[in-house]
Amino acid sequence: SHLASALLQNLELRAGALGRLLRQAVRGLGKLTVSTAKIERVATGTQHFNRAHADLGMSALTRRIALAQDFASIVERRRRNFFLLLGHLRDVAPPVFAELPPGVCPLFY
Repeated sequence: SHLASALLQNLELRAGALGRLLRQAVRGLGKLTVSTAKIERVATGTQHFNRAHADLGMSALTRRIALAQDFASIVERRRRNFFLLLGHLRDVAPPVFAELPPGVCPLFY
């Protein structure tokens, strides 16, 4: 998983040689387990769409994190940040759209 990989990379960076050895051991064990169980690995986080993988679900951890979010607060904060940036950048870098309709959640300015 991306989470496990990121945690192992962090461990390697912080713990030096010992972290590197532990990361290699865990990755080796994971590859052996996947190979032995004959599990097909699916690449994620790529720029390519494979229709055969469209029905794959998210991990339980990802679902938990998503359900724990306060979406109304996220929309409010993003809109506030957008308008703050708009006030400072409008003359230098006009936004793509002239208006932000009510309820729209901007991804970026």
